[in-house]
Amino acid sequence: MDELTCLGCGKTFNSQRHLSAHETLCDTHHEFSKQVSKSYHRVEKSRKNKRRRINHRDHQDVLDEADEGAGIPDPLEDMGDMETDNWGVQDDNIPGPLQRSPAYSPPLPESSAAPQHSNRSGRVIRMPKRYDDFVPSEDVPDEPQPKDVMSEEGDHTGNELISFETEPDTMGLYQVLVPPSILYATL
Repeated sequence: MDELTCLGCGKTFNSQRHLSAHETLCDTHHEFSKQVSKSYHRVEKSRKNKRRRINHRDHQDVLDEADEGAGIPDPLEDMGDMETDNWGVQDDNIPGPLQRSPAYSPPLPESSAAPQHSNRSGRVIRMPKRYDDFVPSEDVPDEPQPKDVMSEEGDHTGNELISFETEPDTMGLYQVLVPPSILYATL
């Protein structure tokens, strides 16, 4: 088996277990690890700043192209000196559309019924079933009437409820009192 070497002090070891035990106690290895970590973070920070500068420059180029194509002067340039008393004057206090058109933005993609895919696993993202919209069409039939509805010609004497209503009080509330035998019979 190959001999393993400590990167801090240069000692060699026969097994990974011995090397790991030594590295936890070796001060020169700790200093070496700190230097490597600092240089790694410095490189990552410079990459991030470079990406940020490139994105900002590209964004400015798009905005400059949109401003050149619009041909509309910048309203902040027309304000004049900050020290003069132009703050109380309002020339155009008329509601209406903005004078400056917004910067170009790409058109939004049309919503499609195609399922979306997660970035990590490639699995289809589906909404729960309870969120599915149901919009009935005009040709949906009405709900059928229940079959056990009594006709008005039938005998209703056995099904009448005998109840008593109290007089309304000052708030207009009243009670409908039904004998318990009728209540339990209808349940």
